[in-house]
Amino acid sequence: VYVDTDPVVARARARHRDVALFGSPEAVEEMYATRYHPACALYIAECGPMGRATVVIGNDDLAAPVLRRIGPPRAG
Repeated sequence: VYVDTDPVVARARARHRDVALFGSPEAVEEMYATRYHPACALYIAECGPMGRATVVIGNDDLAAPVLRRIGPPRAG
């Protein structure tokens, strides 16, 4: 299962959710800009998880997740 969320959406959620963890919205933004999202982009580029997953869920809208694919992973 791969849960796909646009990085802009994920970062906006993190700014609200992770302030207590990192101390300020600016610190959250810095951590996501310099560590989390670059690591995620590297993982996506090197491993292609969306193409390998049997189930792909779009999670940009928490109230309405979208089933984007169910079935065998993509060939190639």
